[in-house]
Amino acid sequence: MQNIELKALQNILHVAVVAILKADRVLISKRAKEAHQGGLWEFPGGKVETGEDIETACVREIQEELGIRLVESRPLIKILHHYADKSVLLETRLCSVFEGREYPLTDEQYGLEGQQVKWVQLKKLNNYQFPEANQSIIYALTLADKYVISPDCSGIEVEQFIERFRENCSYYSLIQLRVKSLKGEQLQLLIKSCAAIAKKAGVRLLLNSDCINMAGDNIDCDGIHLTSTHLYDNNFVGSIRQRFPEKIISASCHQNSDIEQANRCELNFIVISPVQKTMSHIQQIPIGWKSFESLTNRANMPCFALGGMKKNDICLAQEHGGQGIAGISALWKLTSKSEDES
Repeated sequence: MQNIELKALQNILHVAVVAILKADRVLISKRAKEAHQGGLWEFPGGKVETGEDIETACVREIQEELGIRLVESRPLIKILHHYADKSVLLETRLCSVFEGREYPLTDEQYGLEGQQVKWVQLKKLNNYQFPEANQSIIYALTLADKYVISPDCSGIEVEQFIERFRENCSYYSLIQLRVKSLKGEQLQLLIKSCAAIAKKAGVRLLLNSDCINMAGDNIDCDGIHLTSTHLYDNNFVGSIRQRFPEKIISASCHQNSDIEQANRCELNFIVISPVQKTMSHIQQIPIGWKSFESLTNRANMPCFALGGMKKNDICLAQEHGGQGIAGISALWKLTSKSEDES
């Protein structure tokens, strides 16, 4: 995390935060007016005490504040944020299994410390004003746990590729279009067709940055995924932000310096690879899950694990602080549903 080891953090307020889920809703509470960032909504939690591990801190704080006992939780995201007057490390866990005091899903209630609390639909979180440091938590809560990367369309008719893309949009909600064998009008037509399909299906479509110059100016997508090379090209990143304001910007990362650069660029999410051995890049040495977790600890945005992933690795990635998994062959569907299930 910006070359700062968590155990060596000094003069930084270490806060345990819990996103408590119930169906499609999450519990939020309102900060007291006299508190730092007072009057804003937040996810419940509190300061980690000396010698206390994060799970213990989360259980204690939620019991004290809400009368709720956390039964199961997992890491969600860690965020190091610098305000003008203080720095905070928000270590956030996600909990959907809990016991104790019940809160109605509709009526506003008050916590044990007199704070206003309420259940809010995930899709409506942006209607509430949160401290700036909480924005990455909100993004992680509303981001998919599978990031699908399309194969290239070389060796396949464009129309056939588009149909495969359409099918994948019925399974996934976050897809990167990574096509390098087309350019000019052909690539523009492909992007236009896929963008229309994704929009109709409610899918977030990102375009790989290698395609930008070949695609021309008429690009319709939800965001851009930067290659590790483009990540360090500040002029390129600046031009992307100018051309695509308010769009998602993600990137591929492999080492500590990449994470630091992604933090400086304030990206929406990143992909870390290669986590496990993959046949498509057999010469690359996998970093393993421990190194993946170390890198996610340094990132101020959601992180996907890429490289040798299988669908049942989602929980493993999340246990190590990741958002989920990314993949091409492991996720991209090449056949119809009936053939896939046979």
